Amino acid sequence: MQQRLFRESRKLERTSHIAGAILKNVHAFILLIDNDFKVLKTNYYQKTGTRKGTEEKSGRLVAMSQCIGSRRRLRHT
Repeated sequence: MQQRLFRESRKLERTSHIAGAILKNVHAFILLIDNDFKVLKTNYYQKTGTRKGTEEKSGRLVAMSQCIGSRRRLRHT
């Protein structure tokens, strides 16, 4: 039983490491969300050079999408 838990723990660590590498190296906004649309991880702040603010506090995909949408509107005007 303990050995099985150790193997599962190692798999989760590898998965987390791979997800982190993807977030760091892909040239697009990536959001890892749960079933309740809560943002678990994102590369949005790193890619845009912005600071975490109200989007982080709510942690919801809606807040993030509104922020991204407003940035697009600013670019197109």
